[in-house]
Amino acid sequence: MLLPVLFSVFSNTDRDYTFGEKALNPEAGFGASRQIHQSRGGSNMPKALDPAQSGPGLADGAGKSADRGVLAFSLPGAPLLAMTLPAIIYLPPYYSGALGFDLALVASAFFLARMLDLAIDPSIGAWQDRTVSSIGRRKLWMVVATAPTMALIWWVYIGLGPGTPFWLLLGGLFSLQVCYSVISIAHLSWAAELRPEYHARTRLLGGVQIAGVAGQIIILALPAVIQSNGWGDFRDSVHVMGWALIITLPLMVGACAILVPEPNSPPMPAIPWRVAFAALAQNRNFQWLMASDFLIGVMQGLTGGLFVFLFRNVLKLGAFSEVLLLFYFMGAMAGTPIWVAASRRYGKRAALQGALAWALVGNLLIIVVPPGIPWLSIVSMVFAGLAASAPVLLVRAMVADVVDEDDVRSGAARPGLFFGVQQTVVKLGIAAGPLAYVVLNAQGFEAKLGPDNSPQAIQALINLFAFGPAFLLALGALALHRYDLSHARQQQLRAQLSQRSLAGSLNAPRV
Repeated sequence: MLLPVLFSVFSNTDRDYTFGEKALNPEAGFGASRQIHQSRGGSNMPKALDPAQSGPGLADGAGKSADRGVLAFSLPGAPLLAMTLPAIIYLPPYYSGALGFDLALVASAFFLARMLDLAIDPSIGAWQDRTVSSIGRRKLWMVVATAPTMALIWWVYIGLGPGTPFWLLLGGLFSLQVCYSVISIAHLSWAAELRPEYHARTRLLGGVQIAGVAGQIIILALPAVIQSNGWGDFRDSVHVMGWALIITLPLMVGACAILVPEPNSPPMPAIPWRVAFAALAQNRNFQWLMASDFLIGVMQGLTGGLFVFLFRNVLKLGAFSEVLLLFYFMGAMAGTPIWVAASRRYGKRAALQGALAWALVGNLLIIVVPPGIPWLSIVSMVFAGLAASAPVLLVRAMVADVVDEDDVRSGAARPGLFFGVQQTVVKLGIAAGPLAYVVLNAQGFEAKLGPDNSPQAIQALINLFAFGPAFLLALGALALHRYDLSHARQQQLRAQLSQRSLAGSLNAPRV
């Protein structure tokens, strides 16, 4: 019952859309393709969003139909966001413990996989911006990438075994990162194009976040259920998580592709990389936002990578660790509407800074709560979890606004490029988090020893989990102070784009 109610809250309050064809600036060299599109009767408004058209989707004022449209669009968020958790929390201990890889080698594999992926995500986004497809350029990429993603999930979660060569481990992680990026960038770019209004974007991405947190809760419940009932060990839990992702990914992507129409946007012409990255380098709002996002990513990689070690070996909670993590993400689901509302009242930047401050306090609270009092541990995890969804949700909504700013400056709408860079920054940040394993290794910590590690190694683990994230979150909140793309400014940008669209429509050749 909770999910439909939350989706209804997001959808039924969404009454301030603005849509329209965004003409490119002919002086910038990108006007021809959009004018040709307009001359052929093209429209940037998908059927589901156009009151004059019929069909399922996200139509304003469509009541239950709008609820179903938000739900259908959000479905891929469940396996996509769920996929990020095991890679941070379960796979490193699984490779170092069950499969016997050296802990430093595991950290190197994850870091190198994301470093190799560094230049791929912006290219993926740029290719998607230029794609032409009768079913929709974003939808096409999501559908095509699903099958190879399923195969790579099987390899990374199930197929690897003791003695597997390092290059096969690295190759599997890297290839899975690329396929994940293809689907994720397409989905986020689609959201930016589907809802161009400041608050409407936050609500739509809030729906995606709710679906994602639901997926995380389900994927985390599997190890708790399996191990508490004696149906398997830690290794079996990882295998089951892999199968769950393999089954749900095609179902969720397929439902979204079938039920949600995509805006009929003209493709962006090829832009030299020198020009594209010069635009990124000149966009100060994007730079400061990505600086904060990188620090948030390092924090997530740090706490996620150390979670199993801390809760099992220091707090000695055993299988109850997975139960506590479930409460953490239940708090994240409950907190999503709070941060959407905070964004509407105070703006996205202030809401995100408040969420980072909340997360800082919540993370320290986890450490100081005595482990022998389960209900206090549950309260601390719910409290910390209330802020967990805000960084992902709000950063994505702010990137979508930055795309509008870039569109006004350059005359080209390039959400794929911007979200590709954002995905790269997140991966780089998360990849830097597990480098804490190198620090632990230097302090003599060994995964196989568990609670029998030396006091020095245990204290190093506690310090890394408690004070590292606090420092990173404080810096992330400080970096956001230079971001100044407010609601009023974004409305001005949308007005400029609408005027350009109208001028392009009036000047388009009639055939």
